[in-house]
Amino acid sequence: MNSARIRGFDGLRALAFLLVFISHKAPSPLRDRYGTAGVWIFFVLSGFLITRILAEARAGIDDGRSDFRLSLARFYVRRTARIFPVYYAFLAVVTIAGLWGLVEVGGVARQLSNWFYVSNIYIGLNGWETRLGHLWSLAVEEQFYLLFAPLALACPRRRLPALCFAIL
Repeated sequence: MNSARIRGFDGLRALAFLLVFISHKAPSPLRDRYGTAGVWIFFVLSGFLITRILAEARAGIDDGRSDFRLSLARFYVRRTARIFPVYYAFLAVVTIAGLWGLVEVGGVARQLSNWFYVSNIYIGLNGWETRLGHLWSLAVEEQFYLLFAPLALACPRRRLPALCFAIL
């Protein structure tokens, strides 16, 4: 499998961004649907790309070039290095701004839900509360990584399409 950039994905990402941006900057019941569609586009693209990365890693396991533990560790290290620094820097800035009263960050439980990538669960139980509700999508993505990566790497590559279909 070729890991080169897929033509057209940048355009789809731009479309998804615009749909979400419009829904946030010009809210209405109709435009809220745009945002929902944009988020789903992001999730589908991310799921496809992550599955592709995991399929390549599984091929390495099948060929004897790697093993399950090493492949899983590499996957998590790469994802962590890509997402955590920016995410936690953002949370640190927002937390400091919250201490100064510049941003509403919610109570301790709400803040902890952001720091531990469970804000989607918190929002489901308690509502949006703050303007940081958008962090729910990153929580979903991180939870997907935690659950799907071990499954995909444990599954022989030829059976990965069946696994994906079963999950859907």
